Amino acid sequence: MMDIGRIDSLRLDNGLGIFVCQNRKSPIATFQAWVAAGSVSEGRLAGSGISHFLEHMVFKGTKSHARDQIASTMDSIGGRMNAYTSYCNTVFYADAPSSRIGTAADIVMELVMCPVFPEDEFAREKDVIVRERAMRSDSPDVVLAERLMRTMFVASPARHPIIGYANMIEAVGREDLIGYHAAKYRPENVFMLVCGDVEPAAVFDLVRRKCDGWENSSHYDEPVMQEPPQCSVREEISTFSDPLCRLAVAFHSPPPSSPLSPALDVLGAILGGSESSRLVRRVERGRELSVSIGAYHQALSFGGIFCASASAEPKKFASLREAVEEEIVAISGREPPTRAELDRTVRQISSDFVKGLRNIDSVAALVGRSLLNFSDPKYALRYLDQLKGMTPDSLAEAAHEFIRPELATTVKMLPPGFEHGGSSCEIPPSAGPVRMREVHHSPRTIFLPDRSLPVFDIVIMTKAGAILESSGTAGLSSLLASCLSGGTSRRDEESVAEFLDENAIDLSINDGRNSLVLSLTAPSDRFDASLEILGEMILSPSFPEAVVEREKQMEISSIESGRLSPRKALSELICRAFYGGHPYSNGSEEMLRALPAFTRERLREFYRAECLRAGDTVVALSGDVTDEGLARFMKLLASIPWREGSARIPHPPAPPRSPMALRASLPREQTVVSLSFAACGAASPDRYAMDVAVSALNGMNSSLFRKIREEQGLAYYTGFSFFAGVGCGHAGMYAGIEARNIDRTMDMFRSERERMIRDGALSGDEFLAAKEKILFHISETEANPRENAASALAEELLGNGLDAYRSSRQKYSSLNIDDVNSTVRKYLSNAPVEALVTPEEKK
Repeated sequence: MMDIGRIDSLRLDNGLGIFVCQNRKSPIATFQAWVAAGSVSEGRLAGSGISHFLEHMVFKGTKSHARDQIASTMDSIGGRMNAYTSYCNTVFYADAPSSRIGTAADIVMELVMCPVFPEDEFAREKDVIVRERAMRSDSPDVVLAERLMRTMFVASPARHPIIGYANMIEAVGREDLIGYHAAKYRPENVFMLVCGDVEPAAVFDLVRRKCDGWENSSHYDEPVMQEPPQCSVREEISTFSDPLCRLAVAFHSPPPSSPLSPALDVLGAILGGSESSRLVRRVERGRELSVSIGAYHQALSFGGIFCASASAEPKKFASLREAVEEEIVAISGREPPTRAELDRTVRQISSDFVKGLRNIDSVAALVGRSLLNFSDPKYALRYLDQLKGMTPDSLAEAAHEFIRPELATTVKMLPPGFEHGGSSCEIPPSAGPVRMREVHHSPRTIFLPDRSLPVFDIVIMTKAGAILESSGTAGLSSLLASCLSGGTSRRDEESVAEFLDENAIDLSINDGRNSLVLSLTAPSDRFDASLEILGEMILSPSFPEAVVEREKQMEISSIESGRLSPRKALSELICRAFYGGHPYSNGSEEMLRALPAFTRERLREFYRAECLRAGDTVVALSGDVTDEGLARFMKLLASIPWREGSARIPHPPAPPRSPMALRASLPREQTVVSLSFAACGAASPDRYAMDVAVSALNGMNSSLFRKIREEQGLAYYTGFSFFAGVGCGHAGMYAGIEARNIDRTMDMFRSERERMIRDGALSGDEFLAAKEKILFHISETEANPRENAASALAEELLGNGLDAYRSSRQKYSSLNIDDVNSTVRKYLSNAPVEALVTPEEKK
């Protein structure tokens, strides 16, 4: 059995549980309060989202900590704090250096025990949550998920969204919050969980001193309404303004305590959880019917969900639904999972489980869920043994009992006006130092060994992406990334996917503005297999024509859907203003024009000409790898025919010389606005000061947040962003608001700009807190071999060198407040660019 560290526990006389999981890997810790109260616990207030509302309101102040003090204290220790609400529980957590975790713990315990719910904040925060509710309605995937739950559950409060409905949120009163807190936030309904570099005795003493006086009280907990058995097929059809059709087909499943629950996890992965899964292999790639497709099992305490979902172009939707239903029928009866599928999937899930043990937040979540579902902090570790004991017969038993086509719930979400047909188509029955290796005619290679867990990572980063594209080749890197795993000279696409899954190799290939990144993570006993497939993919990708055409169409469909995102549209407006004529300005329009003309020959040409330059490529090998394994890896790199020279990077564009104002409209409820300015690139020493400014000007304690969101109630979210490109960048303020607040918000932005230029962007406390947060983030990165190596790669690729990565802590530490304020003042003095994305006028 894997070891996640020693777990000590103590229960106080008032019923409060305390659990401490020691992890000495890095001097960081997380302190969490888990409250057994979520949206299904709301009783007569079900649908109001009061659990989520309460989660927001506790941050407005406690008996000992004013609202502003909470955020400023966390900033001062370099930590971060947040919370989330689910169906069954609410979790408040704070991450900080372990030496300061006591300060963070004190605030978390206060939030749970004694929030004050200030009257002057109540209406303002309610308005924020109502706007958040409206914004969620802009996301087709969120809307599909909510409609699925509403159709599957007819009695259980799980049918209501966690955030609640707008009219019911509006009806919640302050007294409702106070009463709900008293009823649910009592010690026997809460446990404190600490994970990291801490001493259990010290934690017990800390919590005991704070919570011993927390009195328990007798409250009648209304029983949660249980969902009656579903007896027939259910279906809902609705519309949503989006060019794609969406489908979800789901089944009720048992709670996590059921011995069949892990079998359903495996069935979900076999059906649609990986690149070699049946839905992906047969429906998406084989028949090219979907833009996206997948399946999953979610075990919840009140009963889980087994779901397959997909999106498609309208002309393919009928065939998509038929194909999905065929695969569901097959896996639950006539074509049960094979031993090979089982072994491959168990290996994948087990590998993902182990990878999650690398950071303390994931370990804490694992322990917390084990306590909630099984009252045993280490129960989840038995999950691996349950998986290893799985047989095809146990999968067949779970499928026969729960994946019954005659009990399916189907939700279809269609574009307005789409004719879907008259009749319903029912379903038939520990880290070492970073080391650099350089070999002639090969990329620079960074080696970061860490033998603490049996997992290793390979990251290959090459200069590519949007920076090497023109308006006529926009999207070429993105298409290359999606096609690179589509086959090799030895294996077709299906064989590649099966090989990866059989060896639990997690492979991803992604493009960005400046790079193409291939990342591989696998169990250490699969090192040779990983080198084998990696060598094939780099040396001889085949770019099959069918794969290229399929991925091209999927890219086009995704872009058409994604361009309706308000934040995406805002980003494209800003980029056109700052980077006109430069590759960074290419957006959805350019990609939609260019993509149809791309061929496999064009991809092959681009790959060989631009992606195999040794001087433009950097590589990292991290994790559980020996020096002998490093030697084999270096031999593989040396066998690749790298090209000489470097790619030509376009000159940075001239920034706008005079103010600009841009506007776009979309069929969405959300309005987003920004005020931006030209800024430095990633190679500039100014970026360190800008990073500190971004850290200070974001979050609950930032001046923007306090003035725009808290004091004026103008925005649901607001912040300060900074993009450092190759040779050029931009920075600015942004917010998500209602259209009626545009003028007031932009006036606030202009006023804040003037204040920051005149008086300085940061106060002394803000500056010190921002530096602490950045240094804490560096410690977190150093604790993860993959992230650590990837950070070093990024510096290498930008030409800053490994020394820039090694000295980053010192560079941030040596900054003073004048450095930061003068840097921000310099860039905010550039010509401003105002950008707005507003809802279309309703006819």
